[in-house]
Amino acid sequence: MYSSFQLAKKYLQYYLTASNSKGHGMHSPFVFQFILHVLNNKSGHRPPAEIERLRTLLLHDKRMLDIEDFGAGSRMASHKKRSVVQLAKYALKPKKYAQLFFRLVKHYQPQTILELGTSLGLTTAYLAAANPSARIITIEGSEAIAAVAKENFATLLLTGIHQQLGNFDVLLPAVLKEHSSFDLVYVDGNHRTV
Repeated sequence: MYSSFQLAKKYLQYYLTASNSKGHGMHSPFVFQFILHVLNNKSGHRPPAEIERLRTLLLHDKRMLDIEDFGAGSRMASHKKRSVVQLAKYALKPKKYAQLFFRLVKHYQPQTILELGTSLGLTTAYLAAANPSARIITIEGSEAIAAVAKENFATLLLTGIHQQLGNFDVLLPAVLKEHSSFDLVYVDGNHRTV
């Protein structure tokens, strides 16, 4: 058994010598590049500040929406009417993860992106801002939520986003038939168990 002092000493020694978070010691060139240029590169690729300003606006938007939920339902509310602020609080990706997606797309520059679950469109906005030439197909089940996302894309002057409205089970086969492959697929919707 170690004393508290010995544990603290061992932790400090580990902390000072551990270096995988910087990519050192990684044998895979892909993983090394990913750690170096995506996970740890916070200075070279800055997302537009307008996207985070939009997040702040959504977190204060009191509009009520009639929601159709094709997924497993919501743990936050069982009723069909929800405010934009409720959706923003519980459905938006935290800033650090949205910015990680931004850096991922900025680094790898995927040309075709499929997003299942548009929600209010904030993550979609990060993807589009990171690669303005990408074609993003995003599917949302709720008409009211998709309308808010469309407003947000217009506010941010984002192009290359192609929204589709409906259930993934119905729309996905046609989307996959139309597009032979995608460079990036992001699934965050229709949360059901299979």
